[in-house]
Amino acid sequence: DSFVSEWRETIFRFMKMFEALNQFIGKKEEAEKIENWLKDSKGFDELELYKNRIRTRNEAST
Repeated sequence: DSFVSEWRETIFRFMKMFEALNQFIGKKEEAEKIENWLKDSKGFDELELYKNRIRTRNEAST
């Protein structure tokens, strides 16, 4: 479960990076596609990722 959460978070971060890169180089349509894909992907809910990260850290510390 932790492994899957870490991969999901890694993929999410890369996609956010590509979104920002496309915004920076002027490819607004491509950035918008990535943004919409992230919004539509239930597995990439930012709050869920944050909660999973906190839960994993708490489990590791106990």
